[in-house]
This record gives sequence, C-alpha cells and structure tokens, in this order.
Amino acid sequence: MKRSLKNLNPLFILLFGLLMLAIQTTFLNIPSTGELQPEFILLIVIYLGLNRHEIEGVTLSFILGYLVELHSGAPRGSIQLAAVVVFIITKLLSQTIFIPSFISNMILVMSLTLVWRFIIGTCVWWTTNELDWAGHSIKFVIPAMILHGILNIPLTELLNKIDHWTGKESLRDTKKELKVN
Repeated sequence: MKRSLKNLNPLFILLFGLLMLAIQTTFLNIPSTGELQPEFILLIVIYLGLNRHEIEGVTLSFILGYLVELHSGAPRGSIQLAAVVVFIITKLLSQTIFIPSFISNMILVMSLTLVWRFIIGTCVWWTTNELDWAGHSIKFVIPAMILHGILNIPLTELLNKIDHWTGKESLRDTKKELKVN
C-alpha cells in the first residue's frame, strides 16, 4: 500500500498545489492588499528544491508554474520561468552552502521571494514596456518576504506530512542513509 502511495506522491503534491492556488486566488485575493498576498506555489517550489531530486522537482515546479499562470494575467511563461529558476537556485544552494536550520530557511525563502518577484516583474516589463509595476511591486516586496518567511513554516509541515503519509523519503534522509552505509 505504501509503495503505491509513494508513486502517487507527485500527484498529491500537485493536488495540494492546486488547493493552495484555489485558496490564494479566491479567499486571499483581497483588492485592498494589492500585491501582498502569499505565493503558496513559490513556497512549494522551494520545498521541492530542498527535498526532491532534480528531474522530479523541476518537472513539478514547471507544472505548478503553469497552473499559476492559468489563473493570472502574467505574460506567458514568466511564472513557469520563475518557478524553474527558483527551484534550480534552491537545489544548487541546498547541495553546496545551505545548512538546514530555522533561520537559514527563513533567509532562503525571503531571498527567493525577491528573485521570484524580480523574474516575473522583468518579464512584465519586457513584454509591456510598462514601468508602473515597479513602484507598485517594490513597496510590497519586503512585507511579502516577511510573510513568506512566516508562512513557510506551516506549509513545510503540511508538505512533510504529505510525504510521510505517502511514504516518500526526504532527500536529506536518503543522504544520511548513504553516509551511514
């Protein structure tokens, strides 16, 4: 039973991403907050970068970026590009200099929020030649960074529970087993 659930883990991650996207675009889409709404898919992509192998993670990141794009007015390919770039940066940092801890995880999420916003904003500017997005987005970047740093904690716990329920080993656990053996 666990083996069949383990194989369905990517599907559960995508369904969880769809649920978070539905929450983000319906319940948290408050006009008065402007750009200050959580990007749950960004947090899921960061989780994938820390806990998945390259092929699985980049594929899921690409699909999640596409799902976000279906619900947004962003230029075609911009959110997919941002999701894949954030995954690659997370993966490279996790394999080289990232030391898992509460503070370093928050710093990573906050930094990658900036990267995410920069990539999407650059794509908007490139396709529309509008600079209006810059002033509007910049004033919300720091609050969004803080919001994502805080929201990353419960979202990571939920994703860990999905992985545990489906029997998916964490990439870190797999590395520890290889070092012990």
